[in-house]
Amino acid sequence: MDIPNKRILFISFETFANLAFDLLGNKFKTFDVMQYSVWNKMGLLSKINLARKYDFIHSFWAKNSYNDIIACKLTGTKYINHYIGSDVLKALDSRKSQKKAKKIYKNSYKTLADADNLIEELKELKINDVELLSIYFYDKSDESYIVTPPDTKKIMTYIPEGKEDFYGFNFIIKAAIKFPQYEFQISANEGKYDNMPSNVSFLGWVTDINKYIDECFLYIRSTKHDGLPTSVMQALVKGKHVLSSHKVPFTHEVNLDNIEKCLAKDKMNHEGRKYILDNYSKEKVIQKFKELYQ
Repeated sequence: MDIPNKRILFISFETFANLAFDLLGNKFKTFDVMQYSVWNKMGLLSKINLARKYDFIHSFWAKNSYNDIIACKLTGTKYINHYIGSDVLKALDSRKSQKKAKKIYKNSYKTLADADNLIEELKELKINDVELLSIYFYDKSDESYIVTPPDTKKIMTYIPEGKEDFYGFNFIIKAAIKFPQYEFQISANEGKYDNMPSNVSFLGWVTDINKYIDECFLYIRSTKHDGLPTSVMQALVKGKHVLSSHKVPFTHEVNLDNIEKCLAKDKMNHEGRKYILDNYSKEKVIQKFKELYQ
């Protein structure tokens, strides 16, 4: 097997760092991962000493500091700045944040984004040369997954406690009231609210969301802002109908009419499943990263 002679340090949250290591851990001479919280606490000298060991530092959450750029400039390490969602909102937040984002952009080896809508938003800052690259890949077992309509047409969504407004809690409750004959399941939430409709169930924090996606007919992602939501991709590869606030192929806009239209269907979303299988295999995503780290 051809192992590229490249040394990469991939910096992100624990979930994404683990995903990256699973994907690329044995595909390069060196592929190390570090949690962003650890990297962010390091001083300039520590970053310089660490950067010397790598050909690339890939920051998969572009909420960065000037020290990152300085360390890479001084060591000849190529710095990759990768936007994945709320980091774009941070960059657009104020003049100071905008100035910082543009300076880091000008001094980065490459700037990437996880979704098309992020690329469009970054253009507001004149950050134009942004390439699309997602770390998502479907599990091998999804290839043999048998798509069949579930016994009941459950609707599922994700609304973490404390972020109800951002994740469209009021819309989901409004939908549950309009469609009382269907069960609405909300993950990442204990449901400590008063006067909830009887057809809304709260799952709390679940370690394996796939089990619940298997059982649903419609998945709703109603956020004010997003990158490429993994849960939407997981739902599509299982042939589920999906409503998404941001444009993802073979999903629908989030509104009550589209809920009704999806629930009226008898067939599953085979077109959405085919789209994921055709574009997000582990092998194809690995190849994209190999091209990135040339």
